[in-house]
Amino acid sequence: MSDLLFEKSGRIATLTLNRPDRKNAMSPQMLVLLADAWLEIERDDAIRVVILSAAGSEFFCPGGDLDSLVPVLTGKQEPADEWERRFRDEQTEVARVAFLNPHAFDKPIVAAVNGDALSAGCELLQATDIRIASRAARFGLFEVKRGLIPAGGSLAKLQQQIPYCRAAQLILQAEAISAEEAQSIGLVGELVDRDRVLERAREVAERLAGFDPAAVQKSKQTLRRTRGLPEEEACLVQQICFDEFMAEQA
Repeated sequence: MSDLLFEKSGRIATLTLNRPDRKNAMSPQMLVLLADAWLEIERDDAIRVVILSAAGSEFFCPGGDLDSLVPVLTGKQEPADEWERRFRDEQTEVARVAFLNPHAFDKPIVAAVNGDALSAGCELLQATDIRIASRAARFGLFEVKRGLIPAGGSLAKLQQQIPYCRAAQLILQAEAISAEEAQSIGLVGELVDRDRVLERAREVAERLAGFDPAAVQKSKQTLRRTRGLPEEEACLVQQICFDEFMAEQA
């Protein structure tokens, strides 16, 4: 069974992290397939929205599977298959695209967070736009207590998505927070019961898929291009984006 399931249904693509026996920890295969999937979805005009979900009920993703990643990265173990070979040979590009760091992916991504999103799992979450989470989920970045630093985008993106002091707390204290706290600081948008997470994500995705895709994608692109800019500069960029949109519709 593939470590990442990729399903297309009408105008919606669903990506499912699929290593429930390992709590959906990221493997070389999962990261390579994730990078490939984003690129395929980006090229497919029929797909308007993506749902990012995970198998099982307790974990969205606890981070990277260090037992499978580190030996390949360090060269201590020869690649056992094409996924490990690609991960070794293309590791920088695979990681960049898998976590969308930075990547101009304009289609909206709805996260269905069924369980704990920790370390690299929490970093992958930061690449999404609308986040539906289980009330029982926990969130955290544990790298520093393992003698590592976050490598999936948190050091650049997290303080743009939540207040700086809360980003520093998550990264430096390396402690998990509850779903309620994650919602209060803006890390996730909506909380539902665990058995409703995927259903609610599909409802949101269907709604987005019914809108004009050019308007949705340009709006997301503009949000990304103006994020973190001073207000005056952001307004200028917004106007540029609006002018581009109108020209594209002509």
